[in-house]
Amino acid sequence: MNKEHFTEWFRDTLLPKLPPRSVIIMDNAPYHSHLDPDSRVPNTSSNKSEISAWLEKSIVQYDKKMKKTELLDLVKQKKPQPRYIIDDLASANGHEILRTPPYHCELNPIEMVWSYLKGYVARHNSSCKKKDIIKLFEEAKSHIDAERWAKFETHVEREFEEKLRQLDGIRDEDVNPVVIDMTDDDSQDSQRTIPYMFSEGEEEGNDDENDNDFEDSVSDTINDADEILCNTCGSIEPPKPIQKDKYISWFQCDACDQWVHNRCCTKPALAKNVCLRCFSIFNHRNLSEPLISPLEEMEQ
Repeated sequence: MNKEHFTEWFRDTLLPKLPPRSVIIMDNAPYHSHLDPDSRVPNTSSNKSEISAWLEKSIVQYDKKMKKTELLDLVKQKKPQPRYIIDDLASANGHEILRTPPYHCELNPIEMVWSYLKGYVARHNSSCKKKDIIKLFEEAKSHIDAERWAKFETHVEREFEEKLRQLDGIRDEDVNPVVIDMTDDDSQDSQRTIPYMFSEGEEEGNDDENDNDFEDSVSDTINDADEILCNTCGSIEPPKPIQKDKYISWFQCDACDQWVHNRCCTKPALAKNVCLRCFSIFNHRNLSEPLISPLEEMEQ
């Protein structure tokens, strides 16, 4: 899936079938949150001429003798609110987009639907032929009626309420919510911000300590709440060292539904949103040779 295919399907297939004033729930996948070209702004990878051109287009006065960092400061002061193509399409048709928080795919009932569809195909697939797989997929899709969908929604609601009960011991006056921007200057299509809470008595000025605590918080959330370890390295933390001020990135394999560190995967596999094992299986041609082990492939 890419942003072009998703946008075409969203505009031409999904929107015409929705009832008026619908709320569309989706996650923060890159193809769900790509920016409108008009709302893009220069970043640290842009050269001075590109930054100057943007400032002139935005009618921002600047001195040609300014350094690149000074020009970028002007950009930050004048940059518009980001506009997302999918959000604009939905709004133009009277609908609203609601995105789940990062690393909380369990809050979206569609995840259970995908799991059911893929599981049905995997259990009944015996030929591995494309036409047979498509037929099995259509059979599985026909099982998702209003009653089954209602059960999926009920399951998500109960799971969400249970997590709220677990967190009920934290009182509002004991914590100060702080939003940490998870997006880099060089990439504005990545996931949005998530809340991080400082405990009472913890100083907000120590950025290095807070970032480390945030990294631990993400790992603890995935491991303790969801009981999930990386399917490749079998650990909470990736084998490669994490750079300072960086958080641990995870993704869920579209094929096997297992959670994997981004660092435990290669770029070709990440592009297809699958783990190394599934990527190796999908691209294996000579069945007489053993599959490449994920960690061996990373070392190569």
